[in-house]
Order: sequence, then C-alpha cells, then structure tokens
Amino acid sequence: MRTCVISIDLERISARLSQWYRCHVSAADVRELFLAAGFEESPLGWLTDDLRPATIAFLPPGATLF
Repeated sequence: MRTCVISIDLERISARLSQWYRCHVSAADVRELFLAAGFEESPLGWLTDDLRPATIAFLPPGATLF
C-alpha cells in the first residue's frame, strides 16, 4: 500500500474554513477532521494513503472536484 507524507498547516486551514463557513473553526477542529478521515500525525508530517479527504482544505462549500 502506498503512503503519502504531506505537510498540513492547521492554522491556515482553520482560518480558511472559518471564513468560508462564517463561524470559528479552530486548528484543533481541523486536526480532528483529518484524524477522523484516516490521516495519521507523525513527526515527519501527516501520513495517509488517500489524499481525497485533503480536498477540505482547497474546495469552498458547494464546489465540485471536477
């Protein structure tokens, strides 16, 4: 199985989600979302075998991937 190591800026994602949803989304909330999506936090970065849940950081509400 392939595993990817990615760097995630929880504070930046939290600010973006807070702006999009017009309510406070903390970095702890974002961490919980990634953990619930199957990401694993490590000293090297976040480990995952599926990058699709990371789209939460890039797509505004209601947007489609394709």
